[in-house]
Amino acid sequence: QVAVADAQGRVRYTRGVNADAVIDPQPPVFITDREHFTVHAHCAGTTDFFISSPVKGRISQQWTIQFTRGLWLDGTFQGVIVLSVSAEYLATALKAIFPDQTDAASLVNNQGTYLARSYHLSQVLGKTLPHDRPFIQHPELNRGTYEVVADVDQIARLYSWERVPHFPLIILVGLDSDKALALTSEAISDSHWQSGLGSGLLLLAGLTVAWLWAQRSRRSAKLQHIAEQLQASKAQLRITLDAVRDGLWTFDHTTMTAKWDNRIRAMLGYGENHQNPSVQTLEALIHPADLPPLRLEGARAFNSHSDQVINMEFRLRKASGRWLWVLARGRAVEWNSAGLPKKSVGTLTDISARVSEGHLRHALLNRSAAAILLVNPERRIVDANARFASMFLRPGQHLKDLDLRDVHLDNDHWDGLGVSYATLRETGKLHMEYPFKNANGQVRWYDIHAVLQDPDDPQSNTIWTWIDITSRHEADAALALETLRLNTLLECFPGGVLIEDANESVIFVNPVWPRLLGLEVPASALQGMHDIELRTHLGPTMSGWMRSHQPGRSPESRQSHEVTTAQGQHLEINHIEIRQNEQYLGSVWLLRDITERKQHELELAHLASTDVLTALPNRRSFMQHLNAACADVSSACQGTVLMLDIDHFKKVNDTYGHAIGDVVLQHIARAIKATLRTYDIPGRLGGEEFAVLLPATGTREGVKIAERIRQSIADSTIKADPHQIRVTISIGIAGITPTASPDDVLQQADDALYAAKESGRNRVCEWVAAETRQDDPATT
Repeated sequence: QVAVADAQGRVRYTRGVNADAVIDPQPPVFITDREHFTVHAHCAGTTDFFISSPVKGRISQQWTIQFTRGLWLDGTFQGVIVLSVSAEYLATALKAIFPDQTDAASLVNNQGTYLARSYHLSQVLGKTLPHDRPFIQHPELNRGTYEVVADVDQIARLYSWERVPHFPLIILVGLDSDKALALTSEAISDSHWQSGLGSGLLLLAGLTVAWLWAQRSRRSAKLQHIAEQLQASKAQLRITLDAVRDGLWTFDHTTMTAKWDNRIRAMLGYGENHQNPSVQTLEALIHPADLPPLRLEGARAFNSHSDQVINMEFRLRKASGRWLWVLARGRAVEWNSAGLPKKSVGTLTDISARVSEGHLRHALLNRSAAAILLVNPERRIVDANARFASMFLRPGQHLKDLDLRDVHLDNDHWDGLGVSYATLRETGKLHMEYPFKNANGQVRWYDIHAVLQDPDDPQSNTIWTWIDITSRHEADAALALETLRLNTLLECFPGGVLIEDANESVIFVNPVWPRLLGLEVPASALQGMHDIELRTHLGPTMSGWMRSHQPGRSPESRQSHEVTTAQGQHLEINHIEIRQNEQYLGSVWLLRDITERKQHELELAHLASTDVLTALPNRRSFMQHLNAACADVSSACQGTVLMLDIDHFKKVNDTYGHAIGDVVLQHIARAIKATLRTYDIPGRLGGEEFAVLLPATGTREGVKIAERIRQSIADSTIKADPHQIRVTISIGIAGITPTASPDDVLQQADDALYAAKESGRNRVCEWVAAETRQDDPATT
């Protein structure tokens, strides 16, 4: 798994095995508490590369080892790039080399903490080896051996260890006690010339023996001296063999039997009394796959008249039943009268460590998901792994037949990569993304990484690693397109949009959002602010409009409310939480200017409550005010109601027409409003009938106000060209009492109005309760 985290430790990009790339995963993931982040963030660039102890990934949920590099720009820490390798994956590779559970191969760091082990991985992850191990006690040593009983499975093993050059890692290989101690890579490389020295000494010994026997008949007096020389040569030969830890064998071509020394017997796990093997016994001990080529090599070397040196690698079965890789070197030292070999001598070397190293290298290269190739300074392919061959070789095509130019798009493309070699020669490494053509001619994108095979030689071969990232590249392009579309949509959205992440940091603001709030700052200035800083910037009033996220609230919760700005602007504010499986991922603030809608609603409300002709409240609106006055029990004097009616209004309509009648109604309405106090409420109940609510006013004061209205209308002249019209009104008055309903009060006022009409019109009558009146419900 590959991930990139920014300077705050937030994972901005991640891609796992068999998974698409994810940019800014949601919910956000932070690695600020991980050692592989802090070691770069707090070391001011001194730690360029770091390998962590095993950790359990928050995204992959697997135990992994983190290979990290710090990202720096002009001396400023920008974040880290993390390559996470599964500990189980490394363990699987170790198992393939050491399938027997009695053996153990481990990878640990310099402190002895396990990174991988061929078996019992789950029991050792997170644990550290005891501090008495030699590679911990002696950091100045690069390799060594020791014997110990493993705590994890109580098996006694012989361990060989070696530090990995340029990396804080140690390789441990433990074989059960019946195995010989594995040689280190240095001893293996030395063994070739040492074995050659042994062969030379064998040849020298053979020649010495032949020369001594040839001289015996003529120099019998020197026989004892020759014997002493021969014994000294044998002793010198044994010292040499002991130094190189090789075993010595001889083969009698007459009896077809071999003779092993004790070192070979110990190497194969046999005792000192083990019988010398015959040809049939030897062939039974040789691995079946190695036997045919071994027979051919033996026939070539031993069935000729030459003294050709034999040099063969094959597997021998040990006493334990396991196979041991060995190198057999030797030559004939005695011949019969026919000139054919009579006796041969040679050495046997344990090369298991070198073969295992080769198998490991082969397994790692050919099982890798990446194409790996070795290129010489002339940019010709020296070697490549199976993955490269499957990508770029056509059926039947061999690696040697492939020109590296063939995988480039054209000559300019070839030259473009060639320019990058200057950086490789200067820094020793190169990393970039580059397209190539595969065997089918398809253009695919690759993440390519190059290092010099010899870091100290800029002209050495180059090791390239190519990883196919076409899917990620296409996904990134698609994601960038979708992001562009979304941002364009949000930028053009008619309302204001502000988005916060799960940590309540602003991640997007469109230009409309600050403009609606009257903020004289660009949207870009708000992006990146934490919610606390944003609220400080908004001030207490506007911050109060933006309600804070409450973690315990239901995931379906959605807030919506309306506010009015100081400039009289009406805003609708919606707060929408983003959740997934009840997990809070962030929120969206939407602002809409609803001033026009509010004005329209007010106009509609005004129209619904206002008489169109007179602009006075209509009957419905007037009744709402009357209901409120009757329900107001807090006032000792709840008010007075006036009922007004134009006298002989039908005659006006019949004489002048309804249009002039409307002018008269408008004149009466204006006269009523002009006479009333600011808090009095007039209304048109219908036709020529009007009403007035006098809040908190007694009937005595009400009579005075009614008389002023009557007198004002009686004294006025209505100009309705070409007519001059005068009208009068009659008014009935009723007081609002705690026990009277609105309908009761209105009926009482209407009764008083009727009394005014009956008593001659153009007058004011007050309604009188039944228990106080004489013979008339109203008094003039």
